[in-house]
Amino acid sequence: MPEANLHCRDYGHAWRPFNARYLPDERSYEQVLRCTRCRAQRFRVLDSRGQVVSSRYAYKRGYLVQGMGRLSTSERGLIRLASVKADMP
Repeated sequence: MPEANLHCRDYGHAWRPFNARYLPDERSYEQVLRCTRCRAQRFRVLDSRGQVVSSRYAYKRGYLVQGMGRLSTSERGLIRLASVKADMP
């Protein structure tokens, strides 16, 4: 797993605004956030009051492990260890 992916799995994504647009037919806004480390994208649709209507994620190839659902406690521990080891000289 690339180091950026390890860090995102360990610390969570570092979201930053990427772009946004108004959707006139839906009277809503679509906001796109992008992770500064792994470049994953988070899409949020907001209504006219700023309430989240929907959200979805787009990950770069290799971020998701096929056939694996949510990580267990012990699997998260292994990710944390791999993340720490990647930072060691």
